[in-house]
Amino acid sequence: MSSSHISVPFFKSSSRAIVTSLFGSRQKSRDKIQRLQKQLENLERHHQRVVNEKRELENRLERQGRELQKSKREVATLSVAAVSLPPDSKLDRHRFGVRLIAMCCNLAKTVGFRAAESVLKIVRKWLGADFIIPSWSSIRTWLCRSGVAALLEAAVRHDDWILMIDHSVQLGDTNVLIILGIRQCDLPVGRALRHEDLKTLAVIPGTSRTKESVAAALEELAEQIGTPVCVIADGATELYEGVKALKNNGQSVLFLDDIKHKAANILKNTLGKQERFLEFQSHIGTTTARIQQTELVQFLPPKKRTKCRFMNLAPLLKWAQMVSHHLRTPSAPGNEGVAAERLKDKLGWLAECEDDLKSWQVCQSIVSATLVFTNEKGVYPGATDELRGHLAQLKLPYDELGNQVHDRLVEAYWRCEYRLINSPHASMRMPVSTEVLESTLGRFKQLQRQHNRGSFTSLLAAFPALLNSSTPETIARHLKAVNNDDVKKWLQKADLNNSTQAKKNKAYRAAKKRNLDTKTLSLNHKT
Repeated sequence: MSSSHISVPFFKSSSRAIVTSLFGSRQKSRDKIQRLQKQLENLERHHQRVVNEKRELENRLERQGRELQKSKREVATLSVAAVSLPPDSKLDRHRFGVRLIAMCCNLAKTVGFRAAESVLKIVRKWLGADFIIPSWSSIRTWLCRSGVAALLEAAVRHDDWILMIDHSVQLGDTNVLIILGIRQCDLPVGRALRHEDLKTLAVIPGTSRTKESVAAALEELAEQIGTPVCVIADGATELYEGVKALKNNGQSVLFLDDIKHKAANILKNTLGKQERFLEFQSHIGTTTARIQQTELVQFLPPKKRTKCRFMNLAPLLKWAQMVSHHLRTPSAPGNEGVAAERLKDKLGWLAECEDDLKSWQVCQSIVSATLVFTNEKGVYPGATDELRGHLAQLKLPYDELGNQVHDRLVEAYWRCEYRLINSPHASMRMPVSTEVLESTLGRFKQLQRQHNRGSFTSLLAAFPALLNSSTPETIARHLKAVNNDDVKKWLQKADLNNSTQAKKNKAYRAAKKRNLDTKTLSLNHKT
């Protein structure tokens, strides 16, 4: 109290005011300290966040550094690969290596000549390489040279040639007789013939399809390779009569029918004459028009073929079975968004054919099983009995139509066996299918369609090269053996320099020249 009593006189303010002020200062100090503590806590939390972010950035930077190093190594690897292309030896008078030429030819067989050039440009860009790409016309020339060389190379004399012959017809009056061959000693066992098993022995364009022209072509070929022991062809009269003119030691050459064509004719003469089947075919055409622009497009029938319809019956019957299933079970997967009434309205006519479809499917199963058997085994003494046993194992529900197809098909096969066992080559096994020849013609049409449609051109020189893959060894051998002049001579002999396409080009050039001459005269007249 004494100290308080002593200090009071020194202050002008009252004691109450001083105490109040001191208490206020203390509260302010406490508030300030609390604020500073909160700021400190915030700063510490911020500092921790910064430390964590820094640590994360450092880890990310480390990862990106590793990825960058990996990318650099990949780029270095690609650069090395791009710079060091595979070694490729060049032929004389060729600026491209033989491996590149072989690759171009194989590409052209698959995708076409112009597309092959485009593919190589894409590959070059991907590799980052700098190499010259051949033009599509160069690739076409190489393949034609390889084809002519393969044709000349295959014409070797032997006494066991088996030939497959057929005519190919396109627009205009030109047709082509194609002759493929395989030696009897080279026939594969237990599998069907493949393209690489055969050789192209003749590609003969002409304007005549008579038995005389076929006989003349076969006789000319026989002088080079020897008289064949057997010829397989479809049922065309000119082919059969032309082969009959060939003689082997005074006897006629064995002629065998192509079983696939026989099977198609049998289906045509049995199933194809049924009123129900004709109605079925008629419905197919109208159904296509009715549903192709609707929500039922997934049930569109296979494309109707104007030729070889009975060789391609299986996809049509498979389609009919599929649609019949959906008609019976409208809730089946694939019917989403399709009303059962609409499906029945557009495709309900198939329900009336359900029993017929079962009968037709039996016929198709007989044909398919027979073709598999004949493709793999050919024909030989006792083969017909083995075929009967093979068909019996299928345990098909035969009806009258199925029995007809079965008996006629077995009889057609037996005729081939009968001809064989009554020939000088009764102990041999022979093929009875030209399916390989048909598929080779399909390959050629696919290649031809990308460049010229509907008529034979000089591209026919490439046909023999379609049977086998173009390896660097074969390409080197073929390009050394045949040059551009040899191809021109072959085309001139085949009269393909005056093809339909050549005439068409000539007609356009004449019209273009006439228009230019007319314009020139008009300008001169005005002047």
